[in-house]
Formats: sequence, C-alpha cells, structure tokens
Amino acid sequence: MALGLIPSLGAMPSKADAASRCVMTSALWRCLQAKYKALAYAFMPKQGGPPRPSTHRDYMLKEMAWMAEDVTQVSAWCAILSSVCAMHSMLCAAMRASMHTNVPQALVANYLVATELLLVEA
Repeated sequence: MALGLIPSLGAMPSKADAASRCVMTSALWRCLQAKYKALAYAFMPKQGGPPRPSTHRDYMLKEMAWMAEDVTQVSAWCAILSSVCAMHSMLCAAMRASMHTNVPQALVANYLVATELLLVEA
C-alpha cells in the first residue's frame, strides 16, 4: 500500500480502522526505511582497507614515474644545448668568414664569449 493510497481523514475513523491504518503505515514506513538503507549502502564510497606492504609493482611504478620526469628534463636540456651549439658553430663560421671580410673580429669574439656562457649555464 503506497502513501498516496491512504485515504484522507474526513470523518472520525473507528478504533479498528485507525489501528489497522497505523499498523499499515508503520509497516510501510519500515519497508521504505529498509529500502532507503539498502540504496544508501549501495552508493556509499568504498573504504580503503588496511595499508598493504609495497610490492615489486609499486617500486616499478615509482621508477617509471621518475624515469618519465627524467626523460622530459633531458629532452629539454638537449634542445637548449643543441640550439646553443648551433649558434656557437654559426658564430665560429662567421668568425672564419670575417677573416676575409671587413667585419670586426672583436664583435664576433664578444658573441662567442656570450654563447660560451650560455653553454656553461645550460
């Protein structure tokens, strides 16, 4: 018997009707509470168990995370180093070419010193 099917209280019900309605309502209420509890338990988040000891897989996952970070840092460092080396070789070629032209060698030497500082910092 659903809650909407309980008749409204128009006239004063007899004691038997009131008692049976009270029993029906309390039984229905207990049934709804039981269903609600079952649904509440079904959607509760799972609680973690006790901490487990680290396994070989856990150590491997930590090592993989470290290696992934290391590879990204090495690739960024290599990109910087390759650009600095390319600039250095370009300036060396310019210095060799300046021996045969009118470009001041002091200007090219200043560029070489600046790129060597970049190379040391990288």
